Amino acid sequence: MLNKFLSGLVIGLGFSVSFLIVVSLYFIFILPIYFSTQEIPITSGSKTLPIENDFPYIENFHELPLDDKIANSTAIIVTKIEKNQDGIYESKVAEVLKQQEGVELYYSPGDIYDDYSDYNSYGDKNRQVPQGFIVFMGGNPAQMRYSTSYSGGERISSLGDIPMALLREKCEKPST
Repeated sequence: MLNKFLSGLVIGLGFSVSFLIVVSLYFIFILPIYFSTQEIPITSGSKTLPIENDFPYIENFHELPLDDKIANSTAIIVTKIEKNQDGIYESKVAEVLKQQEGVELYYSPGDIYDDYSDYNSYGDKNRQVPQGFIVFMGGNPAQMRYSTSYSGGERISSLGDIPMALLREKCEKPST
């Protein structure tokens, strides 16, 4: 019985040593080759990553305070969700609050903004459809970086209950 135990112990120890050797070889030879072929962006304490044009990509845009979201957006649009003549919800661009000079924006008032038009699948009639969205865009051409819905009037609760009029005013001021 002791012989079987020792035999099993030797076999288990052999497998363990073999496993450690294979893992060590992987970390020494294979893993460095993988990382040397990948382009890993390096930042120096900031949250921005350079891109090909003049507008930086901000990694955690959603964490920025409202004034920084506005300042770092190349375009900001407001959409309104309404039913069309067929009774289907559509999210249409109601207004452009901001568009930086030289930035190409693929939306203008009246265009359908497809990213938020899927309220037709709501099976529950009690579920509230938002009034619309505020879409913060970055880059050139402008692409969505962050959006938030608004409902029930002229206040945007997810942006600290700011009135829409004050948001418009903040967007009109030149960014510093």
